[in-house]
Amino acid sequence: MKIYRTRLVQSLIVLTLSFFIVSTASSMPELMLALERWNFEVQPGNYLVRFTIKLSNGYERPIERIDAFLIFKDGLTNRLGEVYVNPYFKILPGKSRENTWTYIMNPFSALLKMKPDELRVKLVVRGITFSTGERMAFTMGSDVIY
Repeated sequence: MKIYRTRLVQSLIVLTLSFFIVSTASSMPELMLALERWNFEVQPGNYLVRFTIKLSNGYERPIERIDAFLIFKDGLTNRLGEVYVNPYFKILPGKSRENTWTYIMNPFSALLKMKPDELRVKLVVRGITFSTGERMAFTMGSDVIY
């Protein structure tokens, strides 16, 4: 009986979350920030990894900052880790910009042993700040898989 109640509560939670996602999906802003290219290089002898991404701005206003991170998965879609994108990423409207930064990785991270072509990357954008000061937030995160 206790297992039955637990399953019922879990089902209700899933149903409630599904309803929330469906009901708010139409009011969520559309993401017009695209990841065109990405790469990473492990620097030998230490745990520093150099990440490079190229983003394009599909908005009519210049982007001043972004709140985003990359999620790395292997070919079996196992999550290997995440890396926050440098937030000071200025992009003019209709243009692309490349940004490179160095990140200190956990020495036991599987990313240190993998090559970029063995990975899938998901860009998750939580917010954008335009040069006008206007902010756009994505409450659920906007996912783009590459």
